[in-house]
Amino acid sequence: MATNKERRESTRANILAAARECFTVDGYENTHTSSILERAQISRGAMYHHFSGKRDVFEAVYVSMVEESIEHALGATRGSGSPLEDLISACIAWLNWVRNPAVAAILIEVPAARAAFRGDSRASLLACPRGLCHARRC
Repeated sequence: MATNKERRESTRANILAAARECFTVDGYENTHTSSILERAQISRGAMYHHFSGKRDVFEAVYVSMVEESIEHALGATRGSGSPLEDLISACIAWLNWVRNPAVAAILIEVPAARAAFRGDSRASLLACPRGLCHARRC
């Protein structure tokens, strides 16, 4: 029998998977929480137990995808002993990863990300097209 912690983790993962699909297909602006709820087959209360709203869900999806892309890039390093070769391998792997339309729809669609993260200095670094806006706003 699943513990409460396992059920919470499963519900959260289910919400994130459903939200990721919705944001990929419809974008941030056109995704409604009701779409996420329907796809995840959960109640509104269950979603709000884990997230404060659509922006919070989007941030979790975005951060998760950033982490996946970094793991993918790091997994491509060959450990050749040459830091330059490892850097080149990681960069090529990351670029190939974000060419996937499902990934690019969330990670590269900067206007939606910027709108979702407006006012959040921690996330603005991720959403900035130049990647260096943590000290100022674009």
